[in-house]
Amino acid sequence: MQSTIVYAITSGSLFLLLLATLATPRKVNVSANFWLALFLFSFACIMLDHALYDLQVYRAYPMLAGYLEVTRFAMAPALYFSVCYFTTPERKFQRPDYLHFVPAALFILFVLAIVIGLNESRLFSWYYTLSLELRRGIGFGIFVALKVQMIVYWVLSYVSLRRHFKNVQLFASTIESISLSWLRYFLLGLGAVLVLSLNDVLLWIPALVPFTHFGYLALTFYLAYFSLRQQEVYPYQPQAVADIQNLIEGNDKAPRVQRFTTERLGVAKQQLVQTVESEKLYLDPNLGLPQLAARLQWSTHDLSYLINEGFGENFFQFINRYRIEEAKVLLTSPNHKHLNILGIAYECGFRSKSTFNTTFKKLTGVSPSEFMTSAKPDTEKAA
Repeated sequence: MQSTIVYAITSGSLFLLLLATLATPRKVNVSANFWLALFLFSFACIMLDHALYDLQVYRAYPMLAGYLEVTRFAMAPALYFSVCYFTTPERKFQRPDYLHFVPAALFILFVLAIVIGLNESRLFSWYYTLSLELRRGIGFGIFVALKVQMIVYWVLSYVSLRRHFKNVQLFASTIESISLSWLRYFLLGLGAVLVLSLNDVLLWIPALVPFTHFGYLALTFYLAYFSLRQQEVYPYQPQAVADIQNLIEGNDKAPRVQRFTTERLGVAKQQLVQTVESEKLYLDPNLGLPQLAARLQWSTHDLSYLINEGFGENFFQFINRYRIEEAKVLLTSPNHKHLNILGIAYECGFRSKSTFNTTFKKLTGVSPSEFMTSAKPDTEKAA
């Protein structure tokens, strides 16, 4: 009975979440949220199916099971396309994309044929001439196909998110709100739940079976918390977004087109350094490649090329190197003793203490607190 209640709560929560996802007042990531809502609908139907099965509702309404099954094969592709549109909002749905939903369409026709009663027609009646063992084998094959499909699309989605994490560093200096780490962690949680669901059938570890439904519930609450707080991944004007997409696509191609002569590259480097250092543009946590390019009156492609070829860095590394140098000054400054590590991080343009600590240690070899401790004797002598 406990599992039935948990499944019912999970299903209701998922239905509410999909409505909230579609009706998000901020209207960000609209296409991605549409596909996410389809995934949530399929997920909610599965949870409802578990609850109704436990309550033996199907004895009175056997056709209801068929209706809840129709979206099973659409669940994994919907998750994948949600990730695709989160990472590439300008993406257009193309003809080959329909192929992802061919198994879903065939399965829907199969289920509806049974629900409507077409299974008694010549087109489907052959199925019932098969032996019971063979029909059970077909059912198990469909079960395995669903799990394999989810695993394949899970891998594709995770690879896309890993690629996105690298791509955002090409144009953003602060990536916490747009790196989609919440979606990556959700995929990891989904992977764990997928293992639990397989364990329910194969009984690798029987002791874990009673906890499967709690895994579904925890995953639902996690997704609800972060999906409703999501930020727009590309908060720029449409032309800037198009330029960024072209930049990302061009970055994957080799060799890159040479945009500066050697002499022009040196002059441009000096201009960039002078502008960034004199105006301390790196202190702006919202600084992105489009804004800096507009300030210099260059194209985003030219600026990105200059940073990549002239400094051997991406935009994220280039700006955060300046922020760390600023932090080293503030950490040893008597005028900033009233600030803690987090305060120093914010003063230098960071929005996250973890990103600040990670970047600082990567560039200096020590943590901010260790740097401050080692610098104390020198500052005391100077005093």
